[in-house]
Amino acid sequence: NTFDHALAADYLRLVRDRDTPNARFFKKEGIKPAQAPQGFFVYNYGSAGIFRRADWMVTLKGYTTDVWGAEIYTKDNRYGRYQSYGSVQIMGKGNPVSRTGSGFVQEGWDWNRLPGTTTIHLPFELLDSPLKGTTMAHSKENFSGSSSLEGKNGMFAMKLMERNLENFTPDFVARKSVFCFDNRMICLGTGITNSNADYPTETTLFQTKYNGGEQKVGNDGYWLHDGYDNYYHVVDGTVRSQIAEQESRHEKTRAVTKGKFSSAWIEHGKAPKNGTYEYMVLIQPSAADLDDLQKTPAYEVLQRDQTAHVVYDKKTGITAYAVFEAYQPVTDKVIASIPAETMVMYAKETGKGVRLSVCDPNLNIKEKAYTTKEPSRPIYKKILLKGRWTLKNSMENVRLERQGNDTQLTVTCQHGQPVEVLMENK
Repeated sequence: NTFDHALAADYLRLVRDRDTPNARFFKKEGIKPAQAPQGFFVYNYGSAGIFRRADWMVTLKGYTTDVWGAEIYTKDNRYGRYQSYGSVQIMGKGNPVSRTGSGFVQEGWDWNRLPGTTTIHLPFELLDSPLKGTTMAHSKENFSGSSSLEGKNGMFAMKLMERNLENFTPDFVARKSVFCFDNRMICLGTGITNSNADYPTETTLFQTKYNGGEQKVGNDGYWLHDGYDNYYHVVDGTVRSQIAEQESRHEKTRAVTKGKFSSAWIEHGKAPKNGTYEYMVLIQPSAADLDDLQKTPAYEVLQRDQTAHVVYDKKTGITAYAVFEAYQPVTDKVIASIPAETMVMYAKETGKGVRLSVCDPNLNIKEKAYTTKEPSRPIYKKILLKGRWTLKNSMENVRLERQGNDTQLTVTCQHGQPVEVLMENK
């Protein structure tokens, strides 16, 4: 192999029909364009998850003690403070798919309203970085990141908190989660609290360059369309939406920019106390899919509070847990307890089998600096399972022990990666 055939196939996928010397060479060598990656990809060294189907991609982004929230420099990204406040950004339109084709244009873009984020909506002079040079704020929380099951479906969860810097609100906290199944995302928020009585707190559904499309679908006003074939159904939250000419600032020069955008957000008010939200996103559904899901919800929220966000997806059969504090479910048939700051997903296999994944996104790095040579250290998670379980295949980083009629599952987590096990009930 004189060149990387897999990389060459991806190159041909990305350049599409453009005629380049490399494209001509690879085609002559018999390389065919690759298919777009499919599934859910866990990147907890960036406190992130990537959710992909067809030609679309969603990026889910948080930050921790080891991963900073934004890279802000003297003349770059001056208004980027909120980029990791639980953003849920969809790229799925354009030929080839691009940010511009998916509705992101900088001219007129409101930097307070990145899709999926929960933010305090500030005037640009207060949102501008308070430091003349670099601003790279870390969180004081370590529970932020993603997990997956079989690499197909996944989830994201975070304990959001803001730092004590000039023009920031240091008591601003929230607990957020996103559960990703097929082309559906269930977005939950609890405990949204801060003391900022001057400016409102919001959770943004979408902000896209207006392309002439209609925003609302259905009669209740709580089904919305972003103009790029994605649909949003708000179950809990006061929705505000607008199509408006917006004035913004350039992220390098601070010059005034303008553009027309379609936006929707959930309003939490000024100085909220324990604000909440729940909404579902459908990514490029077919007409039949949209009609079906408008009539019958595909998921059930089993718990949504400061302890845990738990969702059961009816179509995939997956139950997923974002556990913020030590959790003991009452009616769960498989799980008796999960420790704090853990993500668990499971689905029943044929017969008496269960496929289960466990993840702690915490990298557990002792040195807190901009960069470090320290590796991620192991974290041990103990989950109590109801009934007597055995592993289908022995694994070095997994142990099962009987505890009366129950079974304790001990998993060694490292590098923020999910550990997946196949178990049978005896």
